[in-house]
Formats: sequence, structure tokens, C-alpha cells
Amino acid sequence: MRGLLWLAVGITLAAVAAVTAVVWRHRTTGPAVTGATLDQAVPEVALVDQQGRPTTLAAFRGRVVILAPFLTDCHETCPFTTGAFIELKNALAARHLGDRVALVEVTVDPQRDSPARLAAYQQLTGDPAVLLSGSAAALDRLWAFLGVDHTRTTNTPPLKPDWFTDQPDTYDVGHTDGVFLLDTRGHERIVILGPAVPRQPLGSNLRRLLNDPSARPPAAAEGWTVANALDDANALLHHRVHS
Repeated sequence: MRGLLWLAVGITLAAVAAVTAVVWRHRTTGPAVTGATLDQAVPEVALVDQQGRPTTLAAFRGRVVILAPFLTDCHETCPFTTGAFIELKNALAARHLGDRVALVEVTVDPQRDSPARLAAYQQLTGDPAVLLSGSAAALDRLWAFLGVDHTRTTNTPPLKPDWFTDQPDTYDVGHTDGVFLLDTRGHERIVILGPAVPRQPLGSNLRRLLNDPSARPPAAAEGWTVANALDDANALLHHRVHS
């Protein structure tokens, strides 16, 4: 009888070990991380959101953050960034991850991008991200840390009128394109450089912001895709990223 008991215990332990192994493999495997990996705490700088509320990136602790630089008066790559963020919101909702991943866009043009303007851009385009601005000094510190170059240029081809003021634009801001993923501690963990590559055509309001409304997004190999950002966010959520 004792032999049968030990046999039953052995079978049970073997079954538990097999299930544990399957669960572990499921948690530690998945698509390879797309971007470069690192592990550094992002400095806290004073920011303000599209509702005029003071905040910092620390407000997103406990969630993975997908962050991109942008400006509301961009006529080339930023409308594609917003298009990709709209797709990301829908994809995260379909995976029930909307409360675990925050979408954030931070301006490289604090002179124009006031909270009122950010709110108007969100209403016009349907951008689902938290839109952030701040003082030039605060944003310079953040972008220097993340390695995002942003340069104001006045010697440019004729620009479209400003959609918000309907006045002629007098300058543009060239900037590094990319997406930056922060973990739940607020550490920068994954960087993918390059423009956003949405899967779907842009909505009419976003297309109207482009210098060429018929312009297509760049090839996937030249930038980051919605699938890239989703896979990398999932890797952070399941602790599969090692710097």
C-alpha cells in the first residue's frame, strides 16, 4: 500500500513539474525584442498635459509607457506617429492591456504646443495618447537624456498655414523619430529609432496635415511598426527584456 502511495505522489509531482515547465516556457519565450535594450532611470522633469495639469513621467509608474516625440504642426512624419498610436490603442484594447500600457507623446515644440493647442490637436485627429509639453529647459533635459535631437529651422520651403491659427508658419522643427519604451519602474528599456509605420491609411484630418496628403508611410524596415511596439511592450510586461 505504501508503495502505491509513493507512486501516486511521484506521478502528481511529475505532472506539476510538467505544467510548471509549460507555463515557464510560455512566460519566457515570445517574439524577439525589436529595438536596442538598456536600463536607465528617466529623469523627472516638470511637464504639463493637454488639460493643463502639471505632471511628470513618474505619473505613469506601474505601467509600461510607449513614448514618442512629436509636434502638432508637423507636416511629414508626426501624422504617421499619431496614426500608429490610434492603431496601438485599438490593439491594446483588443488584448485587454489598455490599463497596463500608457501611450504618451511629448512635444519637441514647446513654443507653440500649449495645452490648449495639444487639446485641439487631440480633438482634430483622435490621437489617444497623453500629450505633454513643458518649458523649453525641461524638454531639452528630457530629450538630451533620450538622445532626441530637435532643431528649429527657418530656412525651409514654403510651409502650409498653421492649422490652429490659420496664420503662415514661420519655422519648422526637425527631430529624431522613434519610439521609447519605459518599464513599470520608469526606466528606459527599449528604443526603436525611425518613423512610425501605421498599417492602415491615415484618417482625412491627419492626411490634411501632411505637406503631401497622398504621401505614404515609409517602409517597415525604415522605422517602427505597431507590431514592433506591441511585441516590445509585451516583453516588458512579462519581464523578458535584459539589458
